[in-house]
Amino acid sequence: MIGTNRNINEERDLTRWNMRRKDVEAFYYEHCYISKTPVHYHIDFYEIYLFLEGDVTYHVHSENYKLSYGDMLLISPGTIHWPEIHSAQDNYKRMFLWINPVYLEKISSGKTNLADCFSESQTKISLSGPEVLRHKELLISLSRLDDDSYGHDLLRKAYLTEIMVNINLAGKKTIGLKSENTRLKSIVNYIDENISDRTLCLEGIADEFFLSKSTLSRTFSKGMGINLHQYITKRRLNLAREKLLEGITPSKVIELIGYGDYSAFYRAFVKEFGVIPSKIRDI
Repeated sequence: MIGTNRNINEERDLTRWNMRRKDVEAFYYEHCYISKTPVHYHIDFYEIYLFLEGDVTYHVHSENYKLSYGDMLLISPGTIHWPEIHSAQDNYKRMFLWINPVYLEKISSGKTNLADCFSESQTKISLSGPEVLRHKELLISLSRLDDDSYGHDLLRKAYLTEIMVNINLAGKKTIGLKSENTRLKSIVNYIDENISDRTLCLEGIADEFFLSKSTLSRTFSKGMGINLHQYITKRRLNLAREKLLEGITPSKVIELIGYGDYSAFYRAFVKEFGVIPSKIRDI
């Protein structure tokens, strides 16, 4: 761990998926504290992940990346991701940021949208040695800020602004990488584009891509870390949450996301978010 102040998470926080602050949180870990990180996504904040050391393949949506020193991943809210750790005995060093989109928009300007890097098609950028060192310095400085210290708000804004400007510049220099599995990417895109279709199912998707159901299931589960039905459910529930937060009624939402049974939707939503649909705007 870097530093000891309250902004740095201890091992017990490794299963925490929600932000505690309303602006930005910085993390640094040196070891593999849990044997397997579950497939997950963050509901309402960006994640920037900087890989430093270890033997890891990182899965982001339909992409798989065998990471090297200085690789950085840009993960938007609602994007399914998880690390596949090949050797839990080795050091696993990484740093990352969680950023509230509202705060990032607030510190952007009319000429510079600091969230541009998340809207691009690329997920991974590779930093040079000096760029990695500078990012480490900024992340350490950011993590050590104390809310009681003089100028902490301005320094937090300054550190994050430099980080985001550098990332956007590095992203513009990075050549877009091809997917390691273009068929899987096409399948995931097809699901996302047809998520509101109630008839969306294993058999129909298999027919669309001229695959057997067993081949589709095996390909999807291997590449995504969860089976196809679980993925469709998670995507629908995440879309439902977004619509409910926009003020759309639960009865209308189930029509928009492809659920035909409200009771099934209700149970799945409570299981996923820990709150009933009509109360999601209260938390």
